[in-house]
Amino acid sequence: MSSDFAELAGVCDRVLVVRDGVVVDEVRGDNLDEERLTALAAATDQTAAEVAAAPTAPAAASDAGARSRRAARTRQAAVGLAMLVVVALLVARTPGFLLSSGFWDVLRQAGTPALLATALAVALGAGAFDLSVGAVASLTATVSASVVAAGAPAVVALLVGVALGALVGVVNGGLTVLLRVPSFVATLGMLFLLVGVTLGVNGGLAVGAPAGSGFLLLGQGFVGPVPGIAVTVLVVVAVVTVLWRRTAPGLRLRAAGDDPAAARLRGVRTGAGTLSALTLSGTLSGLAGVLLASYAGGATARDASLDLLVSALAAAFLGSALTRTFLFDPATAALGSLFVTAVAAGLIANGLSDEWLGGVQGVVLLLAVVVSVARRRAVGQVVIF
Repeated sequence: MSSDFAELAGVCDRVLVVRDGVVVDEVRGDNLDEERLTALAAATDQTAAEVAAAPTAPAAASDAGARSRRAARTRQAAVGLAMLVVVALLVARTPGFLLSSGFWDVLRQAGTPALLATALAVALGAGAFDLSVGAVASLTATVSASVVAAGAPAVVALLVGVALGALVGVVNGGLTVLLRVPSFVATLGMLFLLVGVTLGVNGGLAVGAPAGSGFLLLGQGFVGPVPGIAVTVLVVVAVVTVLWRRTAPGLRLRAAGDDPAAARLRGVRTGAGTLSALTLSGTLSGLAGVLLASYAGGATARDASLDLLVSALAAAFLGSALTRTFLFDPATAALGSLFVTAVAAGLIANGLSDEWLGGVQGVVLLLAVVVSVARRRAVGQVVIF
């Protein structure tokens, strides 16, 4: 449902035109262009029957939908090609960082950021911000490492971390839906709250996981030559992507994010969708924190919430630029995260200090947002300005 005729012509194969509560015409194929839709919807001097009977312009001149689709494909290809060129330049300068074991190292490093980018894409795709993803991961990393250090089995640490992330997601959703606090404000407040809670749990000290613990296999183990963390993340992202793209709940979440008013008219419970999206985002962030603790052998005393958040934002927005209509998507967000991680590894291999990585991620985020909002003030399902 849209009143943007250029958008309809660009993304639809068939359009029903409604005027004064009545379907007045159906437009498809070569007839689907912005001028025709405008005439039908506005009931200009011609009647709907007269407009339908009028001769159409040549396809090369009138098929705005085809032109829009070609432009979208060109832009997608350009963004993807630019990403490949950047990685190729880094490889050309320092070939070793993506050859042999370096490739697997990049996959291992991308595990946690990819899950956080997926979590953020789900929330943004449903029309909500979740600025607490990095703080949730930091907290669950600390808690899961503490649980293992106390002698609990790895599976208990995993369940505790995931459940804690889900709980934070439910609280975020409750604040947003029940108390009508904007998700941006609710999750921003949650970010700072969790930073304090994390410091209270670890006492300002690093928490190490015992050497030889089965917990370390989650992030440091291998399935053949492939890092286990990469396999886990691939499976999780694939499942979330299928749910997002191919199931009725996923369609409802996307509808609620795209146009809440229209979604409500079609029977979608947008409040329940926001709650579900933020809960899923929190759950994925909790899992990311557990994998982070396992990969690093514990949790550091340094708060990395903002670094993790910026990386996830950059990947999610970059992933939206890889889609035809700038929609947030779990799979493309994970691809964006892999690119951000590879660029960071390449720059370090080329002599860049770790202290500059946050700035590099910020530049990637800014470029991705600029690409997304170059022609409008919204990207995907979220209004930027």
